[in-house]
Amino acid sequence: MLHILNKHLTNERAWLRTESLGKADAKYREGARMAKERIPQLEAAIALLKEVSTERVPVKSEVKQPPKPQRMQLDLFKIFKR
Repeated sequence: MLHILNKHLTNERAWLRTESLGKADAKYREGARMAKERIPQLEAAIALLKEVSTERVPVKSEVKQPPKPQRMQLDLFKIFKR
């Protein structure tokens, strides 16, 4: 998730860099305007995810699970040798 947000942030910053092309094409002007709105939102989301990911979350292997019942395994080679 963090990788995707960083990728979107990079794309929005690229739109902001093309703001000077807005005089020639309205697409760039609109893209830069929307990027100005989205960049702070993306930065806040990334900061929130980084904060949450630094907290200790128990991994599935660390959670105590009841022991599985042991199954008896037959050795067919020993049975048929007799």
